[in-house]
Amino acid sequence: LMFLIVAGLNQFQFLADIKAEQWMVLLVIALSTGGAASFLYYYGLKIVTASVSTICELAFPLTAIILEYFLHGHFMSNIQWIGVLLLFISIIKVSALRVGYRDK
Repeated sequence: LMFLIVAGLNQFQFLADIKAEQWMVLLVIALSTGGAASFLYYYGLKIVTASVSTICELAFPLTAIILEYFLHGHFMSNIQWIGVLLLFISIIKVSALRVGYRDK
């Protein structure tokens, strides 16, 4: 996306200012959070149902909040409590849909 912006603004001369370490960091980020994560996710869908995958995905923010409390001692704000409640409701609804799907 940024390449398209650079091309659109014709700012290619600034690419020479990017250091080798910065290119390496960009490459590591692209491969670890982008490509590798997507590959694992879609490969995992061959083994795990989409509903279970959705439940795990919904639990990720909750895990981050819990780790923040235990690692840094920061307690959740009211907005975060509302978010946790919405996550639990969503997880319950997805689980209920999955059970209902099996019964049909």
